[in-house]
Amino acid sequence: MSNNSNESRGFNTRIGYILSMAGFCIGIGNLWKFPYMVGANGGGAFLVCYLLIALLVGVPLFLIEVQIGRSSQLSGVAGMRKLTGKKGSGWNAIGWIALFTVTIICFYLITIVGWNLGYIVKVATGSLSGLDSVAIAQEFTDFSGSWSCVGYTVVVVVLGWILMNTGVKTGVEKAEAESIKAKLEEAGASVELK
Repeated sequence: MSNNSNESRGFNTRIGYILSMAGFCIGIGNLWKFPYMVGANGGGAFLVCYLLIALLVGVPLFLIEVQIGRSSQLSGVAGMRKLTGKKGSGWNAIGWIALFTVTIICFYLITIVGWNLGYIVKVATGSLSGLDSVAIAQEFTDFSGSWSCVGYTVVVVVLGWILMNTGVKTGVEKAEAESIKAKLEEAGASVELK
């Protein structure tokens, strides 16, 4: 593969790469469950253990994975195969485990993003206004098991497929830029994207 084709597959800007990696690494689990876990497991002591594990295990694994991907320009499975030089090496299992893990996480996250999309529509249409906490809890129970929730999840899958199939520069990176621009304009800043 020539240098030009490798460059066309990558990110256009450093900030696009950083934002994508931050979104992938932080994940919804850290935002959604983290405050609960801190409170339930001893507060500051849990936070210290969490940060130590993240720094000593998470960061090195992340850096290794990124370097294998950047140097091989291949998927995790093919990259591990290229690194070991053998098709039947036990190290290739690491690539398969990573693929399996990401697939399971995607099923979980897609469902949650489908819920979020449904609630954005509910808030925008005003169907949640005036409800007390008991009614909102019942609304969640009714919505989470409904076909409309499945429909919103399908919309999320289709949008994700479109973003991924348009490539990094014209899909993912452009969507990130537009999202940041909308947030900054919402905050009152004037922004122009190149």
